[in-house]
Amino acid sequence: MGQHAEGVSVYIPVQSSSVGHVAKKRQEIDKRRVGIITQVTPPDEHGYVSLGLDMFYTSDIIDQANWVIGEVNPKMPRTYGNTNYHISRFDKLVETDEPLFAPPMPEPSEVHKKIAENVVSLIRDRDCLQVGIGAVPAQISKTYCGQWS
Repeated sequence: MGQHAEGVSVYIPVQSSSVGHVAKKRQEIDKRRVGIITQVTPPDEHGYVSLGLDMFYTSDIIDQANWVIGEVNPKMPRTYGNTNYHISRFDKLVETDEPLFAPPMPEPSEVHKKIAENVVSLIRDRDCLQVGIGAVPAQISKTYCGQWS
């Protein structure tokens, strides 16, 4: 019998931007220990690590968690904003040197390429662009970076 069938784990489908809110509401209904394992940068000279590329719900869960394990990876880039935690917030820090996860880029269609060309033509100096995961965002990034090669 698996953990889900035994009631040890629960699967809750939720949009990533709502995870912190949903987890908090769930705790009000059904109290359980909350924990998280997440990759972080090596600590800086003041003992702070950065969540790096993880800007979704991790900080919300860390703030609610009973236990936090940080996987310290020198390949994780340091980012700024609400992504920094002192090492004292972690119950354990484990060192790793694995490549960061990168989803495979789907093969773009001609339509994807045309959309990307149009988007890139609209980008001006000092613009800030956020891209997601998928054929169109991947092609936008590839097209944008390709114009500088």
